[in-house]
Amino acid sequence: MLFPEHVVNLIMANETATRALPPHVIVQRGLVEIAAHQYFTTLRGWYSAQNNADRMERRMSKNTKNTRRQRKRRKADALRKAVPLFRAKYGEDETVGLEQLIHADYQSSEHSEGGESNVDEFQKYRKEHGGSDDGLEICREQWRSPQLNRVYYSLKKIGNEQITNKSCRRERAGRAQRLRFRGMAANANDRVPPVKLSKRPCFSYVNESWAIRTSNENIPMLEDPEEWSILSLSIPDEDIDDDNRAWLGDDEAE
Repeated sequence: MLFPEHVVNLIMANETATRALPPHVIVQRGLVEIAAHQYFTTLRGWYSAQNNADRMERRMSKNTKNTRRQRKRRKADALRKAVPLFRAKYGEDETVGLEQLIHADYQSSEHSEGGESNVDEFQKYRKEHGGSDDGLEICREQWRSPQLNRVYYSLKKIGNEQITNKSCRRERAGRAQRLRFRGMAANANDRVPPVKLSKRPCFSYVNESWAIRTSNENIPMLEDPEEWSILSLSIPDEDIDDDNRAWLGDDEAE
């Protein structure tokens, strides 16, 4: 008998007595087998990487990319949760197309390393800007237009206000919250937006000043849908928190 199979049998036997896992998981032995297979596959990969510098470097790089990707997904999910209150605040007719504006790939990235900056300078900057010793630097997507940023910032403020509710606090309970701080100029994120058709931005999503500055005027973009009233929604500064108003000031000063 293979060791993973033995582990699955042991789990099934223990669960019959203790019922620690949801009933639908135990009924489907295949779910336990998939989880065990993935666990031992990952464990084998780590063991192999420990004895091979190239494999370890590739694995660490992959893990870093996956972690950053998950942070972007969580940000997009948080914005989506705020959509009903956003729509109630600004009106149904004024927010047509709102959901289509929210993509994980459009979210700012967050980094724990110094990027292009000097390590000592980065550590000093992080502490001075409220990041403590392990805070994450927010490297915003510079291609995003002021209008898209205003929508995101307003959604974020509404989402943060939701977190004051007890039910929202319970959702976040037990998850370590690392401090975030505004990124250094040396680490500004000037990469182009996604070009895949399903993720490609509309003209109104893209900052024209950024496109000119970086010679990206001809990147693939979609036409603005006429019915998307969200693209022309006026969002006042008071509907955006102080930190994000500072970002917005940079955008609109270009």
